[in-house]
Amino acid sequence: FIRKPEEWAVRKFYFEKSKSGGSIDADDFMDYLGKEDNMNAQAKYIAQQRFRRYLELSDPQAAAKQMVSEYDFIGLVEESDKSLVLMQLLLDLDKFDIIYHQSPLAGTITYFHDDNDRCGKVIDDEPPDEVEDYLNSKNFYLDNAIEIELYREVEKTIEVTIDKIGRKRFDEALCEHQQLMKQYQFFAKTQCSIRYRCEAEGDRYRDRCDRFGCDNDCFEQFKKSYYYS
Repeated sequence: FIRKPEEWAVRKFYFEKSKSGGSIDADDFMDYLGKEDNMNAQAKYIAQQRFRRYLELSDPQAAAKQMVSEYDFIGLVEESDKSLVLMQLLLDLDKFDIIYHQSPLAGTITYFHDDNDRCGKVIDDEPPDEVEDYLNSKNFYLDNAIEIELYREVEKTIEVTIDKIGRKRFDEALCEHQQLMKQYQFFAKTQCSIRYRCEAEGDRYRDRCDRFGCDNDCFEQFKKSYYYS
């Protein structure tokens, strides 16, 4: 899954600042965005070493198409449920395979895997006006052209794939997923006692939960109740 490049840049900056601390100003933000490692970062990750050659192409649209063609599926964070349902249909997955628990703490408390192995607050995403202007400028596009075109290409590919599958079939599957999600969220809230890896600043919650959360038992209970109720 990839995120809109401008959204990724902002969230990544604030995540790093939340982790390291220190003051935040426009110059600091612009210096961060101007570092080579932070340009086209998602595209570099998608390319990995195997497809690194595509990053050297002079045409960012061609590079994006080549990278997308190498993967069976790439989803969009901003269209997560839509992407998950499409992946379900493409890979013939069970409808329960794409159900997830929405943490009420998401975006406010996160886990920092560092020397202190701790949980901490995430700084709010409020970039200065100078940074906003840059994110909406031609210069930002030129600095991150491959990643921007990659996002656009994934958007197009998702729509084309939905057309191939059939809009009616997709819409029905999406509706079913959304209803199932509502049922699960209600079940988790009323029938389970879920602990989160990070519930407050300080040490993380430790038990048999894995790094993705602590709701496996709740999910299995919900699945049984769905089939046997």
